[in-house]
Amino acid sequence: MKRSFMSRLRVGFPALLGLLSVDSVALAQGTHEHTTTRTMAAPASKQFEIRFLEGMIDHHAMAVHMSQLLHTEAVHPELRVLGDSIAAGQSAEIQQMQGWLKEWYGRTHEPARMMAGMGMLEKMKGESFEKEYLRMMIRHHASAVRSGRECERRAKHAELHTLCHHITESQKREIAIMKDWLCRWYQKCK
Repeated sequence: MKRSFMSRLRVGFPALLGLLSVDSVALAQGTHEHTTTRTMAAPASKQFEIRFLEGMIDHHAMAVHMSQLLHTEAVHPELRVLGDSIAAGQSAEIQQMQGWLKEWYGRTHEPARMMAGMGMLEKMKGESFEKEYLRMMIRHHASAVRSGRECERRAKHAELHTLCHHITESQKREIAIMKDWLCRWYQKCK
């Protein structure tokens, strides 16, 4: 039985549209899957990545500054060791993120100098400093964990996605350590 041209068109047209859609998606994905880090991201992704990188550079710089204060003010040596680890790790991540901003988007960004809430911490000494440092750093890390999770969902560059996952996991671990110390050392258990 021969089909009419119209019936063949009715059957074939949706299939053709489906193939075109699949081919368009495959082309788009193929382009994305095989991109190098230098390929331009979509405008929304680009804006998100720039905003995230600049914000996290500032955020990390504050943690580095706070942690450097531990050398003169901390009572517990293990807190100084954690602070050194935070400062070293986040300084390296700042450099990495600055490099990506330059490489991917042709932008430079230096950490913000104005650090909200730092004046009060800088005036404290000994145990009161440690308690406030731990409280502030727990909140600070929790903010980075939230940002890192969003970045894991939205980052287009694989390298950035990996960094965001690392930020999320490492800062969750550090939050647990700091909460434990705040509870054991200062009976501030929440």
